[in-house]
Amino acid sequence: MNKKVLLCLFTYNRPSFLLNAARSIDSFFPIGDRLIIDDGSSDPLVSQVIDRICATGNGKWKSYIRNRGADNLAYGGFYKNMSYALKYALSIGYDYCFFFEDDSQFVLDAKGFIENCEKVFDECQDAIQIQPLFLRRMASYHNSCEYIASANAYRTNRGFSTTAIWNLAHVRKLADEFHFFCDAGDDLPRNSAFWLKRGFRLYLAGEPNVAIIPWVQSYSHGSQPSSTHSNIDEVSKNYILKPLSEKELHWLEHRDHSIPAYQEYFSLSKENTERPIWHQKGQNLVRYYQLCSQIIEEENRLGKSPVPINKIPVWTKATSIPELASHLSWKPNSNVPKEWKKRVPKWLKNIKKQAILFRQFTLKSYFAYRELSQRLKKEQDSLALF
Repeated sequence: MNKKVLLCLFTYNRPSFLLNAARSIDSFFPIGDRLIIDDGSSDPLVSQVIDRICATGNGKWKSYIRNRGADNLAYGGFYKNMSYALKYALSIGYDYCFFFEDDSQFVLDAKGFIENCEKVFDECQDAIQIQPLFLRRMASYHNSCEYIASANAYRTNRGFSTTAIWNLAHVRKLADEFHFFCDAGDDLPRNSAFWLKRGFRLYLAGEPNVAIIPWVQSYSHGSQPSSTHSNIDEVSKNYILKPLSEKELHWLEHRDHSIPAYQEYFSLSKENTERPIWHQKGQNLVRYYQLCSQIIEEENRLGKSPVPINKIPVWTKATSIPELASHLSWKPNSNVPKEWKKRVPKWLKNIKKQAILFRQFTLKSYFAYRELSQRLKKEQDSLALF
């Protein structure tokens, strides 16, 4: 492997998550250079953890702390940081840039991962990113991606992910044109649309090796409770994902790739095996139930659980999956003036959001969640993973 690789680990006010993410990278991805990008965390433990990681990482880890301006909201800064990271990787001459978030961890040895990525990028000319995450049981994938056997990867209807490895050869060609949209909070759809409109797609690794911490409290708008503890190692134990067992690894490597590798199939945490869908504690459950309902309805309609993904023997330029319409519908600039947005009180925004969520909630969605819970347990038994 002669590719220059830069892994960028993004963090904000989550020292326990950051420490575990860095440990998993050191354990399972000892490749290339590493850069921690902190979005100006207010939690003093974050800087302590960064110093510790850099001091014990054999010189591989470096850090960059961005000062937070008054208009830099917690999530909005994420895309600005990614823009910095990508431009930095391009200026230094890296071949691949790996975006990694602090609530993610490697759960198995990534040996051969870069070589596999290189194979996908070489064969699939529309691949802009490869995402290494286990899929989450949040939506049916049968009509939103397809498995390409020759590349051992899944082509999706998206053009971007916040956790993925970039093919900088493509990015470099559009360096003068490309920039991250980062002014509307969650700008993933608009950034996805940028690449879709230029003929590129996000791919998923055929053998995923990274998982996201499930069922944890969301700290997007405040410090993590660990900031009150002096023993960061003890607190971090609450957020460590177990590496995959030999039994789980065997199933992953020998499964029919028309069956998605859902993270809920693996015993990465006790809670994760008891609840089939992703959710952050403290958030409204409406969207959570709705996603369950979509899966249940689609799988019941087709009479299959899980719905198999279409398999294609070799990569072809044509694809049967359309680009995600909700991404392509995003416009570069909002019609609402930023000055007006700033004048809207936060409490008023929250009331509007909660009213919309409440109106969409139905008992049907809740019972779909219960049905999916029972279905997942049967699938786990049939796969003999537990």
